[in-house]
Order: sequence, then C-alpha cells, then structure tokens
Amino acid sequence: SSLQMMGDTLKVTWHIVNGADNVTVASGEVTGDISDLFTLQEELAQDVRNQLAGPATPQLVSRYEPESAAYNSFVHGMFLMKRRGGADNLEAAMALFHESISRDRNFGPAYLALANAYALLPDYRQLPLEEAHRLAIATVEQGVLVDPSIEDAAASIYGFVYHQQKRWHESESAHLQAVNASVVDANSFNWYSRMLASVGRREDALNWILKAEHIDPDNPIVINRIALAYLWL
Repeated sequence: SSLQMMGDTLKVTWHIVNGADNVTVASGEVTGDISDLFTLQEELAQDVRNQLAGPATPQLVSRYEPESAAYNSFVHGMFLMKRRGGADNLEAAMALFHESISRDRNFGPAYLALANAYALLPDYRQLPLEEAHRLAIATVEQGVLVDPSIEDAAASIYGFVYHQQKRWHESESAHLQAVNASVVDANSFNWYSRMLASVGRREDALNWILKAEHIDPDNPIVINRIALAYLWL
C-alpha cells in the first residue's frame, strides 16, 4: 500500500498479492479528508472486504462515527473483551466501555459491548443470573434508543438471555435476527452457536461459528468455540 498527501487530502492506494505466484488478486484506492480519518478507514476496509469476500459479507458493528476518544476507548475495550479470561480483563473492558459512552452517549456499539459484558458476568464473576440479565437488557435498550443502527445486532442479548432461561424458540428467533443483520457483532455468532450446541444441533453450531471466523478471523473466543464445535462432532 502507499499513502499520498495533497494538502488536507489523503489518498491510500492498496494491492493484495498472492505470495505463491506474485499475482495481484485485488487492488484499489480511497481518497478523503485527513480530518475525517475514521470514514476513510471504514471505506478502505469495506473496499478490501468487498473485493475479497463480496459486498454481501456483513459489517462488524461499528458503523457510527464517534468522537475519536470514545472510539479509542471502545477499541481498547474490545481487545480486552476478546481476552476476558485473563486476570481483570473483563472489568477493565467494562470500564473502557463506560468511558466510551461517557465521551459519546450516542455511540451504540459501546452499549452493545457493555451489555455483552454484563450478560457474561455470571460465567466469569458469579453475578446472579437475574441481575446480569437486567443489566444487560437495560444497557442494550438504551443503546438502541440512541443508535438504532445496532437494533438487529442487539437481538443477540435477548437470544443469550432466552437461551439461559431455556426458552429455545424465542432464543433462536432473536439469534437469527442478530446473525442475519447487515451490521453484526461477531459475538452473536458465538452465542447462537452455543445455543445450537445446547439443543444437540452440533453441525449447525459448527457452521455458524465458522461464519464468525469469516468476519472476525483473529477473535480468540471465536477460535476457541470452533475447536469446541469440532470436539463435539
């Protein structure tokens, strides 16, 4: 890739080359104002994804362009959230999501991430289920209120809660809304896969978690879930 500055305009030209035969498999360029770096970054990511995987591939839920400090807190929190098994990573991630929301109260993905963390507290920190469910749902409802673009992805919270309540049909309906959204949270596929495994649909569980890997290949939680799915089979 190469960068070219022309006043306040930044042009990014990119190429992806097959290492085996040195053939270019995709290429393109995006141009935008340097002050709007988040939009330029998203355009670049979409351009690369569309050429390699096709435009029908879902986007990860972070479409809204927040104030930059809020976005930085969110990204740092997501890094820790994906590594939540370590030490105090889950609490640190939650603190960062709270910080992101305090900096930009209209940034829906931070609400969704915080709701995910609340929902997981009984698994990691022994919080009573009912309290965790209440906090998760209240948080995600507030997020949808300020940022409707996350509404379909947010259905995964309800799917997870219904799963734990053994309301299987309602859980699957909510999960399907989340995983078929145009803007998705990779964790939705993980939770849907878990629900399917709980009812003995092991091949379906594997297929859905493999879709999560397709959109978020470096997510360690997803990789672990894939290993478990193969073990069950």
